[in-house]
Amino acid sequence: MPVATISTRTSTRLPFVLLAFAVTAGACGGSAAKGTGGAPPPVPVTLGRATVTTVPVTVRAVGQVEPIANVAVRSRVSGELQQVHFSEGQSVHAGQVLFTIDPRPAQAALAQAEAQRARDSAALAQAETDVARYARLVADDFVTRQQFDQANTTVATLKAAIAADQAAIDSARLQLAYSTLVAPVGGRTGNLMVKQGNLVQSGDGKVLVTINQTRPIYASFAVPAQILPAILARRSDRMTVVATPAQTGGVGAEGILTFIDNSVDSATSTVLLKATFANQDESLWPGQFVDVMMTIAEEPNRVVVPAGAVQT
Repeated sequence: MPVATISTRTSTRLPFVLLAFAVTAGACGGSAAKGTGGAPPPVPVTLGRATVTTVPVTVRAVGQVEPIANVAVRSRVSGELQQVHFSEGQSVHAGQVLFTIDPRPAQAALAQAEAQRARDSAALAQAETDVARYARLVADDFVTRQQFDQANTTVATLKAAIAADQAAIDSARLQLAYSTLVAPVGGRTGNLMVKQGNLVQSGDGKVLVTINQTRPIYASFAVPAQILPAILARRSDRMTVVATPAQTGGVGAEGILTFIDNSVDSATSTVLLKATFANQDESLWPGQFVDVMMTIAEEPNRVVVPAGAVQT
C-alpha cells in the first residue's frame, strides 16, 4: 500500500484529494494518428488509495545556531606564557588546564608574605610575654603604668600586622592560582591568540582564546506573531523542533523548544524562539544557518493521498 507524504506549512492549508484517470490514445481512432504523423504516447498515471489520518500542522523558519555559552579566556596576572596545554579547535572540558603563566613571581611573593607573618608571630609571642610580666610588676610599682600600656599596644599592633600578613598570603596564593588558567566551561576552543613565550598582561583585555559550548546548543528563530497563541497553548508540552543545515540538507537534528521571548517585535511582528539540541555529534555549529520546522498543532480525520498519485 503506498505511503502518504504530507507537507503542511500553515494551519490554514488543508489536505486535498486528487483522482486521476487514464485515457489511452487508441480510443481516439487510427485515422487521426495517420493524419498527424503519430499520436503522443499515453500519459502514465499512478493510482493511490486515499486514507484518513491525523495531519501535523507545522511552521517553518530560518534560524541560526548559537552556543549555550561563549567564554573569552583572559589572564588575571602578568608574565611570560610558559605553556599552552591544548590545540586550536580542540574540545576541552570544564576545569581542564589551558595555559601556564610563569608562577615564580607569585611564588616569591607568597614566600615573602609567609616569612613576614612568621616574624610578626615571633614578635607577638615576645610582646605577650612582656605584658604578662609587666602585669605582675606594675602592681608592685617595679614598672610604670606607661610601660605596661605600651606593652599592650605592642601586642595589639602585632596582631594587626599578622592579620595584614595573612591577607598578603591569601593574595599571593590567589595570584599563584591565577598563573594556571583553566577552562571555565566545556566546549570547543577557537583561534589561539597567543603563543608560548609571549608576554601577557593582566587588565589589558586581550583574549587568549574563546570557548564555545556546543553540547548542548541553541538554535534561535522567529515566527509570525499570529501563531503565538497556538505555541503558548502547547508550551507545557515538549514541543519538538527539527533543525537542518541550510542548503546542505542532510538529516535534521531533533530538539525541544525551550524559550519564548517575553514580547513581540513590533517592527517585524514576530516573536523570538529558541530550541535546545543535545548535539552530541556536533552536526550543528555556532553561527550556522538552519532550516527549522516545528509542529504547532495536529488536525485529525484528514483525507490524504500518496504524493505519487498527485500529478501536474
